[in-house]
Amino acid sequence: MKLPSSSVWAEFAGPDLSADASPVTGRCPPPGVIDRVADAETSHLTVQPDEGQWQPFVPGVAIKVLDEREEVLSYLLRLAPGAALPMHAHRMDEECLVLAGSLRIGSGVVLEQGAFHLARRGSLHARMTSDSGATLYVRGAVPELIDLVDRRFGGGAR
Repeated sequence: MKLPSSSVWAEFAGPDLSADASPVTGRCPPPGVIDRVADAETSHLTVQPDEGQWQPFVPGVAIKVLDEREEVLSYLLRLAPGAALPMHAHRMDEECLVLAGSLRIGSGVVLEQGAFHLARRGSLHARMTSDSGATLYVRGAVPELIDLVDRRFGGGAR
């Protein structure tokens, strides 16, 4: 994916958007109108750090739901030092960003603060552990017990 150059963004986000004529009417809106319309937008969702509740998820792991819509959940996971997430399957793509600490996936991949990880739909995640603790932002399917892999195959809560 190619992003627009910084000069395109600078031109678009210039100091006075009202200087450009509307492509529909050919007229310029009065100064400040676009800013007031954008400021009045109510469809955005903001969750401040002190808002929402942390709930127990699995032993040593807490979850804080940020948003849920159409089977997609945006949430934070907080892993205590030594905590683990059981092996699980993915019903849809799942994005994970490590906000603090570090996370080990199985015996190989280590994600440090700032790392991004994408688990594709249909994939299997090995057991995840954090020796020092971690906070993760995750966006994907609503976690369900059916997604956990049976202990016979190395998964399940431990």
